Amino acid sequence: MSPTNPHRRTALRTLLSLGAVLAVPSAIARGEDAPSDCPATSVAVVDRIVDGRFVVLLLEDEGEVVDQLVVPREELPTVEESDVLCVVVEDGELLDGEPLEEETERRRERARERFSELSV
Repeated sequence: MSPTNPHRRTALRTLLSLGAVLAVPSAIARGEDAPSDCPATSVAVVDRIVDGRFVVLLLEDEGEVVDQLVVPREELPTVEESDVLCVVVEDGELLDGEPLEEETERRRERARERFSELSV
């Protein structure tokens, strides 16, 4: 068995992350609600972690990505790429961020389904 290709793994991770980011706008277009345990304007998705030092968050408003915020990794030490968070941002500064585990799993499952459909 050959070793896993790191480029393939990176491509798959990127596709899954992108799918998670795109899941909410399409959910809202289908009439589904934003996560009920967090106001829609306070939802963020972990887009990527840069050099283990910074977390790039995509901020959403009613399911649309409206901004991004880069915070030091120390502020969100346990998050992973594509995690969905309920955040409090004031004047461009992250005041608080809590994981939305059910929403994260829902988006990841939806991304896996889409990926499976594409690979058939």
